[in-house]
Amino acid sequence: MQWGDTSVRLTTVPGTDEGEFSMEVDSRSGTTLVVNDLIFNLPEKKGLGAWLMGVLGFRSDRPLIPKLVMMKLIKDKNALRAQLQWWADMISIERILVSHGEPIENPRHTLLQIAGGLA
Repeated sequence: MQWGDTSVRLTTVPGTDEGEFSMEVDSRSGTTLVVNDLIFNLPEKKGLGAWLMGVLGFRSDRPLIPKLVMMKLIKDKNALRAQLQWWADMISIERILVSHGEPIENPRHTLLQIAGGLA
């Protein structure tokens, strides 16, 4: 989908049966990928809520697709893996913004690591 601005692209993420959208935003500094529920990047914290999120698999020492999200959202792992690898191969990718957690500043490594976990 185009917004009348060629620097912004909104698409459905392959492998999610149109259940997840992504947005790519180009700027002078590079491309920012924005995802909603696909990738979580919740840093380690203390407290009952943080503990519960860890028990449920939503926290890790690295960005991930939580198992519950995989069961609900992912319909075709091969298609999603190909999309993650495609994003990782984008020369201009600089960061990933996620709805759940901190921005990801090492996007290529992260995307390839997550893609490898889908094998």
